[in-house]
Parts: sequence; C-alpha cells; structure tokens
Amino acid sequence: MSRVLKSLSRLKAPSASPDSSAVRGAVPFRASPAGPIISKPMACLAVAITAVIALIGLSKFTSGKRELSSIANSVPTISDQELFLRNRQAVMGFYNGNLEAAATELKKLIAAKKPADAALLANLGAILLRQGKFTESRTAFVQALARNARSSPALNGLGQLALRENELDEAQENFRLALEATPDRPETLLSLGQIAELKGEWEVAKTHYANFLRTGAEPKLKAQITDRLRRIDGRAPKAGGAA
Repeated sequence: MSRVLKSLSRLKAPSASPDSSAVRGAVPFRASPAGPIISKPMACLAVAITAVIALIGLSKFTSGKRELSSIANSVPTISDQELFLRNRQAVMGFYNGNLEAAATELKKLIAAKKPADAALLANLGAILLRQGKFTESRTAFVQALARNARSSPALNGLGQLALRENELDEAQENFRLALEATPDRPETLLSLGQIAELKGEWEVAKTHYANFLRTGAEPKLKAQITDRLRRIDGRAPKAGGAA
C-alpha cells in the first residue's frame, strides 16, 4: 500500500475549486475545470460562459472581470442576474488567487439570498477547503446539500475532505453520488480512479481512469493517467489467476 501511495503522490490530485458556471455549484478540475447547478433562466448563459472561460484561459480573465463588475454594480438589488454575475466575479477572484476576497464576496451573497443558494454555499465550501479551513468548508458543503441533495460540487467537496482524512470508503461513496448527479465529471472520475487504485480495486480503477481520459485532459495529465493504466495492467491479476 505504501508503494501505491508513494506512486499516487506524484499525480496532480484533483482539488476542490469553485465552479465557474455560476449559480450552479462548485469545484472545477484544475486541468479542466468543471461545474455544478444553475437556475433554468440562466442555464444557456452559464454553459456559454463556462465554454468561453475554458477556451480563453486564466490570463484573459482580467478584462472580463472588469466588464462583469461594471454590469453587476449597475444592478441595485440582488436579482438573479446580479447573483449570477457576482458569483462569477468571486469564482474569477479565486482563480486569480484572491481567496479571502472571493470568500468574503460569496458570504455577502449568501447572506443576501434568502433562502441561501446551494451553489453559492458549494462554491464557498470549495474556497474554504483550499484555504485549509476544513471545518468551515464541511459546514458549507453540508448546508449546500441540505438545499440540493444532488449538488455534485458539494458531494465532490465532501469526498475531498474524506480523502484528506484517509476515509476511503466515505470518500468513494461521496464521489459515487457526485458522479450519479453529474456523469462524466472529470475530477470525480479521477478521484474515483485514485481511490479504487488505493484499495486495490484494479478493474474499477481502470474503468474510471479510462472514462476520465475520454472527457479530455491536458496532455501532461493524460500521459500520467495513461501510464497509471499501464502499471495497473501489469499489477492486476489475469483472468483465472490468483488475486
């Protein structure tokens, strides 16, 4: 097991990060950010913006952030539009490294939105997790799930917390539920593959890793996971062989 842990430590593990698809939830994948839960009127806009952000990269966020700020500040009350735009700003602040500012903005939005929005809570949980505020992070994720039991971002976040505490079964169950809520979510598939490998569930690990590769990944990470699949093939018992 120690060899597996040492080997896995070389991989860039998925980390919780707030979702860039606004009032949808939280936690994109570092190599290829993914996303959570959005009000129906904003769904198409969220998908479009998420796609644009994925294409233009973080270096292009500054001008977009200024535009979003000017639009959001022109709206006097917490409408769905303002909620959407200011949530976006907080997420972009996260990616620019302004964790404290992003958390502060989300807390303001959560306080202003009644009832509290599950997506905002999940985003806040992801930021608190990245800050190392694990108890507060768990509270935010649990509150998000109380409002939306199928919040994939919140389930992912709880999975990350359990994995951090080496609670593999709990982590695996949270990631499984997250995948049910949002199939083919890259960071969930990668996490499930890593947990299965840690538990010696070779065929399960292979399935999750293979499905992860189908979602598209940056070349370096793709090469790492492809290498892991080769190693698993060499370790897994052959059909009819001893375990």
